[in-house]
Amino acid sequence: MRAQLPRSDKDSQQAVLWLRDFLYYRIPVVASYMLRETSRVCRSQDPPLTTAQWRIISILANHQSIVGAEISRISMLDQVAVSRALAVLTRRGFVQRQRNRKDKRTQEVSLTPTGWQYYGVLMPVMQQENDAIRQLFSESDLKLLYRALDQIDGLFMSLDAQRRLYGDHVKLRDVAQRKFHTGPKDVGPELPQKQ
Repeated sequence: MRAQLPRSDKDSQQAVLWLRDFLYYRIPVVASYMLRETSRVCRSQDPPLTTAQWRIISILANHQSIVGAEISRISMLDQVAVSRALAVLTRRGFVQRQRNRKDKRTQEVSLTPTGWQYYGVLMPVMQQENDAIRQLFSESDLKLLYRALDQIDGLFMSLDAQRRLYGDHVKLRDVAQRKFHTGPKDVGPELPQKQ
């Protein structure tokens, strides 16, 4: 069945999904710009990294030891991409794997001293990139931005948790409505803070 076109210009304008106001468009575009810059910085290193490898090194710097599935969840990379990136990082001597003490079937991953050294060279460059964006905002604007990002992140974490329990039929709008009614403080699990 064909969608009917609006009858007037006013109806046409009301039916248009204006991309400037559409978060599903704006956020991925900004993320694409940022990933492109991250890729440029990572390729300029010796040895060069992919953005997936950089994400993993950054995650490992924030966690003493972590399993691959958890890296996949935190990074939003699929497990195949994580596995490939870890294989390269292991060959380069940047990460090490050890059997989990509680579950011998899983391996915990952590940075090696060489990995920490590489991180120490790369992160000041990445910090400069981050600071270039941060300087566009006042401190109060940054707090609002991070709060908004935490709320969006928490919403999708809640959605993932609900879908694991009840299946893919759980709708984003339903989870968002519940979060809206319980208040912004109950948006999702608390994210680790900078140390």
